[in-house]
Amino acid sequence: MAADGAFDDAVRGCVAIVHVAATTTYAPNPHEVITPTVAGLHNILKSAIRTNSIRRFVLTSSSTAARQPQPNVSFHVHSSSWNDAIVDKAWETPPYDQSRSRVVYGASKVAEERELWSFVENQKPGFVVNAVLPNFNIGEILSPDPPKSSSSGWVKGLYDGDEGDTEYMRSFAAQYMVDVKDTARLHVAALMFDDVKIERLFAFAEPFNFNKLLRYIRAVAPRDIQLPEEIENAAGDISSVDTKRSVELLRRMGRQGWTSMEQSVLENCIGLT
Repeated sequence: MAADGAFDDAVRGCVAIVHVAATTTYAPNPHEVITPTVAGLHNILKSAIRTNSIRRFVLTSSSTAARQPQPNVSFHVHSSSWNDAIVDKAWETPPYDQSRSRVVYGASKVAEERELWSFVENQKPGFVVNAVLPNFNIGEILSPDPPKSSSSGWVKGLYDGDEGDTEYMRSFAAQYMVDVKDTARLHVAALMFDDVKIERLFAFAEPFNFNKLLRYIRAVAPRDIQLPEEIENAAGDISSVDTKRSVELLRRMGRQGWTSMEQSVLENCIGLT
C-alpha cells in the first residue's frame, strides 16, 4: 500500500496518467485486495491533484465494476450500471477461503472505480477523468512468459494443453471478450480526445462461452493438438451492453469497429500471421 505522497515525484511534470495497476494476487481476504487497491488509487489521485501539470487521468476499471455475468439472463448494461452486490459479498464474514478469490477481485474493481468518481465529485480536480471497463481481454501476447493472472495467458494455456488453465477456463461463466488492442485504443481515446470527459467506456466486443472459445481455437490449431470436449448445453451470455460510444471512438481512430474474436484467438494462440 503506497503512502500518501509516494507518487509525487513519479507524476511531477507529467501531463497525463493512465492507471493500469491492479492487485491480481487473487487472495480471498478483502483486506489484502480491496483495501490496498482503493488506497493506491486514492494516493495517486492525490499526487495528481498536487501536480499542476496533470491534464488527464484514465483508470483501467473492469466489466465487473458494472455487472456480474449472468448466463442465459437478459439484462442491459449502461453508464449507470454498478455491481455493488459483489462488494457486500466480498466483505461477508470469514472464513476467507479460496472460493471467494474471484468475488474479492471483482469487488476491488467496483470499490476502486467508485473511489475514482467519489474523488472527482468531492475534490473537483483540474484534470479530466475517464474510465475504461474491459471484459475478458484476449489477443496478441507480447510477453514471452505471460503471467498466470492474465486472461490471455489462460487462453494460451488452454491452447497449449495446460490442465490447470483448461479447468479454470471451463469454470468461467459466459461473458464478453474484447481484443486487448481495442482496450488499448479506448485508453488512448480517453487520454487524447477533448470531447471524452467524465465517461465510462465499455470494452465489450462479443459474447462467448467455453464452447465458442474452443471452436475458434480448433480453427487455428494444428490437427495433432488434443483439445478438451465441449460443455454439454453450455449457457450463453444474452445480455446487452451500451458500447455505442466506444465503437464511435474506435471508428474515429480508423477502425471498422471491434476486432473479431476469431482474429483475437488467432493472435492470442499462435501470434500474427
